Amino acid sequence: MDLYSTRFGKVCGLSPAALALLDCSALEIINSTIDGLMLTKNSVPELDELVIDSDHLNLPRKIYFGRVEKNNN
Repeated sequence: MDLYSTRFGKVCGLSPAALALLDCSALEIINSTIDGLMLTKNSVPELDELVIDSDHLNLPRKIYFGRVEKNNN
């Protein structure tokens, strides 16, 4: 079972006939996902250039994830 089938509980292809059977919320999710894929695909060459251009900046090589606490002062 693919991710779409797991999320929506039914099998669906991306043909026009299959898409016509979906409700608006499912179509919005598919549209947003495709938009994100296209944005990523179109941005990758720019990111590659930025990485090459930033080599001389001596930037940190590690990424840390965590929570940023707000200061209530």
